[in-house]
Amino acid sequence: FMEDLGIDIIFTGHHHIYSRTHPIFRDTPFIQEDKEDNYYWEPIGIVHVVTGGGGRGLGSSSDAPLIVKHKQEHHFMAVTIVDHNQESKMQVRAINKYGMEIDYFEIRKIIG
Repeated sequence: FMEDLGIDIIFTGHHHIYSRTHPIFRDTPFIQEDKEDNYYWEPIGIVHVVTGGGGRGLGSSSDAPLIVKHKQEHHFMAVTIVDHNQESKMQVRAINKYGMEIDYFEIRKIIG
């Protein structure tokens, strides 16, 4: 399983949409009941991001139990990784063709 390899995020781009899942651990979504869906501390599972809005016509997207956010928009991704003391933080932004942020989330992990 990919979860056993320490993978936190997977980017794909086949479908011409933007979507992001809850962290998924062995086909089961890890939904943080008491927290926002944009901040993951030591997440259980892998966040899957479809970033296929770079050109061509857009596909359709719809709500689904595993999906946190989805958009039918041309977009690009900006990823920033910051290591500070004993913590690593990955900030992920989806930005549309007008420069507006359509999604933002963070994955934070303890280093060491």
